Amino acid sequence: MKRIIKFIVLMSMIVMIGGCKSNNVDTKKNSDIESSSKINIDKISWNVKQGIADGERYALLDYKNNTAYTITHFELTFKEKDNLKSEDKEKFYDYIRDTLGVDEDDIKELKKKKISFKMESDRFVEKNKSIKNQRICYGIFYVKDASYVDLTEPDTATIEYINDNKIYTVYYGYQSKEYTEEESIEEAQYWTRGIFKDKLPKPKASVIKKDYLDDEDEFSFEAYELTLDDYYNYVEECKNMGYILDTNSYDGYYNAKNSEGYEIDIEYDEEDHKLSVSIYSPDTDDDESDLDTDEEDEDDSESDEIE
Repeated sequence: MKRIIKFIVLMSMIVMIGGCKSNNVDTKKNSDIESSSKINIDKISWNVKQGIADGERYALLDYKNNTAYTITHFELTFKEKDNLKSEDKEKFYDYIRDTLGVDEDDIKELKKKKISFKMESDRFVEKNKSIKNQRICYGIFYVKDASYVDLTEPDTATIEYINDNKIYTVYYGYQSKEYTEEESIEEAQYWTRGIFKDKLPKPKASVIKKDYLDDEDEFSFEAYELTLDDYYNYVEECKNMGYILDTNSYDGYYNAKNSEGYEIDIEYDEEDHKLSVSIYSPDTDDDESDLDTDEEDEDDSESDEIE
């Protein structure tokens, strides 16, 4: 059973690598993207190094934004080199075997896929500014040894940037040397216009992005470039609005309801300086409870039939 669970984890890791960042939106290709998106990959310089983060050694990536815009998200994927020697690949799989305790059957499955890595950062980087020590991943695992990144070459880049209070997304393929621009453009200062509009405070953040849902049951958003003190101040604002019932909190997390039954979840990400907030309508839990009750009734009915 343990081997099966471990194999499932590894296969999930492979899927994550292969999928990278997928968005079900319309895109358009433009070999001269400068005229529309204003972003040029040559103006983003980066390098991979061996370094220390949180007291441990990792493969880390630094990058500098030489564009004229603030970058809100930067993601790089790396794919296995075409001329990679078999002995170099074996060294990598020996490393995976020793580090993760993977058995031979799972190694065989991993060998069916190309070696690939990914780095993604939601840190804001203004023009002519740099960001350092962004960790590189092999699936869901951080890469400890930067030398293994040399087995790969850059494959795709994803850049999200702000222009005229809107967030644009551009992809670049290193092999094709083509840009792909999303036709979908986000508001840099999004806020719900629905029933939750006045049910929680709007953070004082330069960028607020809708996260997943904004309907009658739930509204969720992410606010960027906020400090831990900003998080605590936001929690206090929510408490002042009545979110003090059935509280559950710990470092960087707060959950509570108000007297109307609205529930909020607040979480702070110290690494990305990001505040993630969700609010749920009073009917959401009731609907789920009714569904659970119906399922229990069905289960009881099935049990009676079996008996």
